[in-house]
Amino acid sequence: MVPVINTVDTSHEDMIHEAQMDYCGTRLATCSSDRVVVYSCGSVVMPQAILHKFNDAVWHVSQSITANIQAISGGDNKVTLWKESVHGQWMCISDVNKGQGSMSVSLREGQQNEQ
Repeated sequence: MVPVINTVDTSHEDMIHEAQMDYCGTRLATCSSDRVVVYSCGSVVMPQAILHKFNDAVWHVSQSITANIQAISGGDNKVTLWKESVHGQWMCISDVNKGQGSMSVSLREGQQNEQ
């Protein structure tokens, strides 16, 4: 049996589909069937944050190498990009919806100049 080194309270209410650490191993993002993505770094300075309540189960979360941008996808066939501000707030900067054989991409207003 493998000994438990550490535990993480993710506050999820359903099964976790993916947990991913950032490049430095200091921040953790988890996604779940409860339609929530939880982002935490185990620090008092940056407490655990729930990014958004999604329309369906969230299946995948991927962090950029700088850990301030996340790609999130789920059962609603939608991929969203989220960016963290200097103050630790997360905002959706882009979403991609899978339509009937085509893709439509939309950028949120005011975010086009930041990319």
